[in-house]
Amino acid sequence: MKHIIGVLTILFLNSHCFAQNAKDIAQDKQKVITVFEDFFSALKVKDKDELRQILHDSFLLTSSDSNGEFLNKEQYIWGACNPDIIQVKAYDLYDYNITIYENVAILRCRIDWESTYKGKPWNASFLNTDIFVFEAGHWKIISRHSSYPANQLKKIVGQRYSD
Repeated sequence: MKHIIGVLTILFLNSHCFAQNAKDIAQDKQKVITVFEDFFSALKVKDKDELRQILHDSFLLTSSDSNGEFLNKEQYIWGACNPDIIQVKAYDLYDYNITIYENVAILRCRIDWESTYKGKPWNASFLNTDIFVFEAGHWKIISRHSSYPANQLKKIVGQRYSD
């Protein structure tokens, strides 16, 4: 009988820990989404200070237009906040898929946006992967990879690079 009570106690404690862990993970996922949405809001209004708070100092971007080079935090902020380069008019973030590993979160999603790039329309859809780290009580974006869906690549490239 003592053995059965011991097993039941262990099962209860494990299920309680699992429930608490699931609650913590759900809260972390919501915090990551909030940071991600704050990032896009800051991008739209060109808030350099907010972008600096959200992006980790080691941030690197590989973009849909990259030939393999990376943009670091300051390069990214300079380009994103330069009105002669990009103007984000509207965006839609959806199809979130988030995985949490202790102090690392991977957010995969789709982004549709309406913008101009160097004065030309740049209305595009993206497949996006952002990696966040939890540091000093905050989730920060440390890495971003963005690409075009294959079925839209030709249209978007034509739109961006036509004379």
